Amino acid sequence: MIPTEAIAIVRAWMEPQLQEGVDCPCCDRLTRIYRRNLNSGMVRFLIDFYKRHGTRQVSIAQYHVADRQRARHQEYEKLPHWGLIERTDDSPHLWGITRLGVFFVTGQVSVYKYIWLKHGDICVQRSAEQIGIRQAIGAKFNYDELMAKETIQ
Repeated sequence: MIPTEAIAIVRAWMEPQLQEGVDCPCCDRLTRIYRRNLNSGMVRFLIDFYKRHGTRQVSIAQYHVADRQRARHQEYEKLPHWGLIERTDDSPHLWGITRLGVFFVTGQVSVYKYIWLKHGDICVQRSAEQIGIRQAIGAKFNYDELMAKETIQ
């Protein structure tokens, strides 16, 4: 077991290098912090998920193949970092939209514009700057049209 003091020394050495990326001397893994924004594909997935399932917990496997591929491409796995969807405690395969997610989809609240991830899945920082759903969806899609459709293809 590595002593706590040694871990603190390694962290202190790595910290200033995380933006550019650095190989961890303990595990040889490239460690880097990436800034991620809430993009239009993620928001489109969230709207579609809400319109199809409401607040029910569902398995991503229930989506037919084309929807599963689109869901992966739209990075739904990153949405929990914004607090918009979550996995259930009962099964890691079941996902549901959160109360915050419902408020965001319906345009009632804003969320962090950016998050910073280490190793792609550990959120280490959130921006003070906020973004609403209409700004997040961008010019690529029309929010009103997406919300008017029964399901999004």
